Amino acid sequence: MPHRGQALRADHLSAALLDGIPAGGAGDNGRLSPERAKVIAWGLAVLALLLAALGPVPCLTALVAAQFLSGYAYSAPGIALKRRTSTAVLCILALGGLTFAAGWACAGGGNRATLPVLVFGTVMTLWMGAVGAMVKDLSDLVGDAAAGRRTVLVRWGERRARMICATNPLVLGAAYTAAATAVPVLLPSALLLLCGALATAVLTVTTSSSEPRSRSRLPYRAFMITQYAACTAAFCCALAR
Repeated sequence: MPHRGQALRADHLSAALLDGIPAGGAGDNGRLSPERAKVIAWGLAVLALLLAALGPVPCLTALVAAQFLSGYAYSAPGIALKRRTSTAVLCILALGGLTFAAGWACAGGGNRATLPVLVFGTVMTLWMGAVGAMVKDLSDLVGDAAAGRRTVLVRWGERRARMICATNPLVLGAAYTAAATAVPVLLPSALLLLCGALATAVLTVTTSSSEPRSRSRLPYRAFMITQYAACTAAFCCALAR
């Protein structure tokens, strides 16, 4: 797994840099100038592809390259899939699927038990696409509208969009818990995701985009903490088998 982990970490770091770093020199606030950010991003991109190419998994280079292309399409001027919730969801689903496909390939692919990987990978990819891709916009309604982005909140209104954002995690959490009864190794992960889904849903319907960012961002933070917890639980349970 080291080659895949190093390559994807470099990929995610460079994607974060490409997504827009505020102007100004590096200082106490930790910000980078656009020029320095571009140099670091390109360096990490080359490093990711190099590590993938040197690894023992033939398809890893293609998977990492596809991640780069998807990440570029998400934010690039003239494409910017993030401008619409529908295209943002599709792009994030692709990124999640590529990530778990790379992990599965590096772990031996078909030589390993397939059902737990398929269930976990599918659920967590949907968690990113159907939950994270939507709740991330809850705190940015005013800015998205001003920038001309056509997110669900902008098009449908905040109240209706929040009901959808609250429903999706609950449906997915319940479905994962039900599926985990047939794959017991995933049950701790499923229960954590279900609890996180409840927290995400409650925070979604009890916060507003007009509140301070420290509060309006809570649904997305709950989503991220849940993702980390579910992945960590699945990893630990796999190691303990």
